[in-house]
Amino acid sequence: MTTPAKKSPLTLTQVRLLSGILKQRGNQRDLALFLVAFDAMLRASDLLALRLGDLATSEGKIRKRFEVVQQKTGKPVTVALTKSSEEALASWLRWSGKIDYAGVDPEAFIFTRLNGDLEAPISRRYYSRLLKNWASFAGIDPEALGTHSMRRTKAALIYSKTKNLRAVQLMLGQTTLAATQVYLGIEAGEAADLAASLEV
Repeated sequence: MTTPAKKSPLTLTQVRLLSGILKQRGNQRDLALFLVAFDAMLRASDLLALRLGDLATSEGKIRKRFEVVQQKTGKPVTVALTKSSEEALASWLRWSGKIDYAGVDPEAFIFTRLNGDLEAPISRRYYSRLLKNWASFAGIDPEALGTHSMRRTKAALIYSKTKNLRAVQLMLGQTTLAATQVYLGIEAGEAADLAASLEV
């Protein structure tokens, strides 16, 4: 059985390609879901459990930063959204009527089905199917992309650019550097070299 860590993260080129395709297709929910998943680096269970009160003010303004208590660990992690994610979220929430002149329901789930049950969040299985559909649009092998791919993508890109394992650990909300090393697939030798380069 394939473990989550074996699902490859997307490359920056693939992220940009998928973002562009979702914009062209005009599906505001999918674009918002994709961009927030990329920025937030949350487990699927935490991503799909997001409610309006988590990331919007009572006036309906999207917060640039917000805190999520992880279901798996019970520990908080801070999420920072880019401008693209903020704009996509605002468009989706207005289009879906989750933010309107009547005010904001802080208990409303962010990511719901486009038709049918607008009260319950989409399931992890449904999210996984969406990811595979998106991969197909972009010519990416659908079997290579899973929910953990989205969690790992920005973390892997940040680590590749900065080699700052501690920062990535904090963003992912993981308890140890070793866990982050394994999660990102960093070889022991590379991690040891990095550790040796950090002097006090």
